[in-house]
Amino acid sequence: MWTFGYRAPMRLTDEEAHQRLVAAREALGDDAGESVHANAALEAARRALVMFQLALVAAMEKVRTPEGER
Repeated sequence: MWTFGYRAPMRLTDEEAHQRLVAAREALGDDAGESVHANAALEAARRALVMFQLALVAAMEKVRTPEGER
């Protein structure tokens, strides 16, 4: 059995997870895709990553809306 270089899986804190989501969004950049399909995929990925960031921050802060308000 190989043990060289093995490390146990790491658990990320909320802040570390957020930092990785931010880095992933930054890695995508703002360039448009060459094709309609590539552009649509990039735009969807950018939106999804931002939504994941916001959802994580909301969960971290335990944001709650007042009862009855939508």
